[in-house]
Amino acid sequence: MIAEIVCGTLQYLRPSSARRHGLGTMSPMAVTACNCPSVQPLSGFGARSPPVKITDLMTPNPETAEPSDTLQTAARRMDELNVGALPVVQDNRLVGVLTDRDIVVRAMAAGQDPRSTTVADVMTAEPRSLPIYATVLDAVRMMEDQQLRRVPVVDPSGAVVGMVSLGDLAAAGTPEAGDALEAISTPAEPDR
Repeated sequence: MIAEIVCGTLQYLRPSSARRHGLGTMSPMAVTACNCPSVQPLSGFGARSPPVKITDLMTPNPETAEPSDTLQTAARRMDELNVGALPVVQDNRLVGVLTDRDIVVRAMAAGQDPRSTTVADVMTAEPRSLPIYATVLDAVRMMEDQQLRRVPVVDPSGAVVGMVSLGDLAAAGTPEAGDALEAISTPAEPDR
């Protein structure tokens, strides 16, 4: 660990936060001392308060789609709910995630008919998910590592109990959300 003495209280920062505060390149678990009000402790790395549980921020009992639903049905549901993703369930277990981008890029751009193309045809199968006992830090790490904006939350049987989005983290004032957004929003290289 690297320690920098700037002001007073020990705070833990992610590398991008450290750079924003003029502390140079630091390891993810770098320690800095600062009373700057914009520097916030990273939950779970020695912060003063206990880690925030994902269940405190997630949207509980989200609407879902079934693999046999048409894309038109799923898109209407997304529109009605004003959401960009639906967990896909079969026999009360998470089997996929369908995003608005999946509909546009995997189906519409390929000329598929949304009235006959099913959710199963374009969904992301075997999606990443978080267990119900996960912390906000677990969600941030997964979102950063996997470049995800939304993640289903499941109980031990695999049933969807919630959805957490980067927006949920940001709206709750989670300091790590900014770093996650920065990492997730890095443009990808064109695949063509």
